[in-house]
Amino acid sequence: MSKTYSFQESNDVAKEASNHIEEYLNKKKNVLAVVNVEEDKAFQEQDIDLVLLKYENNSFITKTIEIKADRYYKTGNYFFETKSNAEKGTAGCFLYSNADLLFYYFIDERELHIMNFYECRKCFLDNISKFTKKDCQNKYYHSEGRLVPRVFLENKIKITKIKI
Repeated sequence: MSKTYSFQESNDVAKEASNHIEEYLNKKKNVLAVVNVEEDKAFQEQDIDLVLLKYENNSFITKTIEIKADRYYKTGNYFFETKSNAEKGTAGCFLYSNADLLFYYFIDERELHIMNFYECRKCFLDNISKFTKKDCQNKYYHSEGRLVPRVFLENKIKITKIKI
């Protein structure tokens, strides 16, 4: 059974997550700049939400970030989108994002899970048949993805968890 979400509800959750994460990053002493690029077409095409510039180990480092906001912490799963519009066959952001880092944020708990996007996607694709398929419906179309048990992924890749 699929859940139905309005476009506005999804946008509101995403915006709240971005605000929390930007506020958190801007408080870190080694962060020089956090740039929200969610409205920039070039970054939208790469599915990148934030660009982070920090100073670490005597070097300037730039990282790109994709934010995934989630309200279902108690399920024990991550949801990774494989089709953003199933009717059109549009690939899900999880499959094409060029971000360096995935910031998976459980908004109600204010718990941020940070992972290397490439490692996460590789692990996901290597094990996709093990994960339950899940549909999400809005008024006009539906998205598809997989539920990935958090404990499974935690045993495969490094995930940094932070309360913000």
